[in-house]
Amino acid sequence: MTIPNILSIFRIILIPIFTYEFLAESDYTLAGIILIISGLTDCLDGYIARRFNMITDLGKVLDPVADKLTQVMSALCLALKDFHIMWYVLAFLVIKDVALLIGGITIYRKKDLVVSSNWYGKAATIIFYVAVILVALLYPNISDLFKNIVGGLLILAGAMAFGGYISYFFSIKSKKIR
Repeated sequence: MTIPNILSIFRIILIPIFTYEFLAESDYTLAGIILIISGLTDCLDGYIARRFNMITDLGKVLDPVADKLTQVMSALCLALKDFHIMWYVLAFLVIKDVALLIGGITIYRKKDLVVSSNWYGKAATIIFYVAVILVALLYPNISDLFKNIVGGLLILAGAMAFGGYISYFFSIKSKKIR
């Protein structure tokens, strides 16, 4: 168990706390702060893993799982709060992540290789964090236009990352690793 892996587990633990704070209407600002902490620990775990050579196969799986769970629960929370475009974002996230999971499992089985996150996936994650943090901090005083712009931006960023991963998967598939 490395420090980056512990930070990824910490991010997973923050998800139900964010969900409670946001859905219970107890404190949208606190929900935003929880997402800020989650985003910062995401950056920190990646930095520590690379800087101190603590990259593990578990971390290659745990980090994106923490990202995906945070994204899906954030989108679900916003959708449940009358943020209608988030239903489309949520559907897109689920379809994209299931497809990437299938691709990752296929590559692991055929090439014995755990696929790690790439810059386009991290960029999409950062865009997601920034957008959802802004929404959480500004909620409920957000116009429908702003909601639609945020939702469209999230789908666009996710689609670009998805395209990058698909290209990456095909490049791995064509390499003779085994």
